[in-house]
Amino acid sequence: MKHLYIFLFSLLFIFSVDAQTLDDTIVLQQHEIISPSNPVEFRQISRTVQVISRNEIQKSTVNSIDELLKIYGGVDIRSRGAMGVQSDISMRAGGFDQGLIMVNGISLNDPQTGHHNLNQAIDLDDIEKIEIFDGPGTRWFGANAFSGGLNIITNQYSNKGLSVSISGGQYAYMAARLAYSYKVGHVSNKTSAFVKRSDGYMRNTDFNIVNFNHNSSFKKRTNLVNLNVGILDKGFGANSFYTSKYPDQYEHIRTYFSSLSYETGSKIKFKSNVYWRRNYDRFELFREDKNWYVKQGDVYINGSDTAGFPTPSGIYPYAGHNYHRTDIAGVDAGINFESILGKTALGVNYKTERIVSNVLGESMNDTIFIEGSDGFYTKSKNRNNISFSANQLYIKNNFSISAGFSVFHNNDFGTHFSPGIDMGYFINEHLKVFASANKAIRIPTFTDLYYQGPTNTPNPDLKPETSISTEAGFKFFYRNIN
Repeated sequence: MKHLYIFLFSLLFIFSVDAQTLDDTIVLQQHEIISPSNPVEFRQISRTVQVISRNEIQKSTVNSIDELLKIYGGVDIRSRGAMGVQSDISMRAGGFDQGLIMVNGISLNDPQTGHHNLNQAIDLDDIEKIEIFDGPGTRWFGANAFSGGLNIITNQYSNKGLSVSISGGQYAYMAARLAYSYKVGHVSNKTSAFVKRSDGYMRNTDFNIVNFNHNSSFKKRTNLVNLNVGILDKGFGANSFYTSKYPDQYEHIRTYFSSLSYETGSKIKFKSNVYWRRNYDRFELFREDKNWYVKQGDVYINGSDTAGFPTPSGIYPYAGHNYHRTDIAGVDAGINFESILGKTALGVNYKTERIVSNVLGESMNDTIFIEGSDGFYTKSKNRNNISFSANQLYIKNNFSISAGFSVFHNNDFGTHFSPGIDMGYFINEHLKVFASANKAIRIPTFTDLYYQGPTNTPNPDLKPETSISTEAGFKFFYRNIN
């Protein structure tokens, strides 16, 4: 559908259970929503936005990011397996490819498939807060902020020291975490490692997850340099994850991430990020292991069973596993300042995306050996994206208006213009009405373009998905109620 119009009136109550002493003056906690180029105070936003604070995360009894997000309205989490093994996120009835995932304002959607979007090298205890926004956000955050998205803000050095936690449970479940905060000269550092594993609550639901994250920051006056490095290694039995016909599926994922950011300024603020993310994905429709299927010649055997697909003429042998490697690399920069016209934010972003695979992409002349297997990457695809955004926020007494646009260009999909406007009015200090209209764009994943399956037909000529969405509603603020 070319144009999508959604009218939604919403009232969201989020109750905090903090015990507190009531004073004559109530000071509300202020949340700042971080976009790549323009931090905005929570009450000023004329959109539906939620913020999960560090305090709320610590009070929760969840074990993973996806379990945390299930608690909050407006976010639909579809989990395969327990303890954060794999989950898809959707918002406003959008698909799992239509939401944007950011880490510290950096867009990190996996170009292969949205199934990998939550595979980020971040443990729950590494998170300072999570910002959740509903509806299109292309003019702020770029392409793929189609039906909404979230921004995971990681915490940095707080107090010097070491923390260790160990837990266990049924089905040989074990989890251990170590975190150490320390200073070297003027550089503050935090390093954490996390291990989680289980034999599974039923056949082929075992998992083994290892996560490492390191953050270093240097601050002098208004200058801040921040380095973040993360590694995620995850292997899990994928019992009937993608189809119940084949319960012996298995998947192994390994993700590397690094970013370097610099920000400076007080009246005129500048911030820039350089980042890279690589994701390895091995999917086995028939699990290869000494206790499962073992490769013998060109076929996979499990006792008397040969891995394959029944046909009228007999069993068509399983050809082997799917291997994918995706890379995201980019640089962005943003500047924001205040004047008599309000808050102005300008941003530019360049990002390149690449996949090498034995399934997805276009045939390569020179194949690449797949480390840890006897196969080769035979297909690949590269694409480059560049975008520019300009947004203006003006506040006068009880009225606020935010308007702007983004221009997005991709070497395969051409140039797209995405404007938008949000307006809000405080009827009193507790009640605000708002309305907005915004255009959004999402570019196809490599799975959309190239995957051939029993129920999928690839179409490399797919065009970007676009929508125009309108929204109206009201917000209520009173003490600890939003």
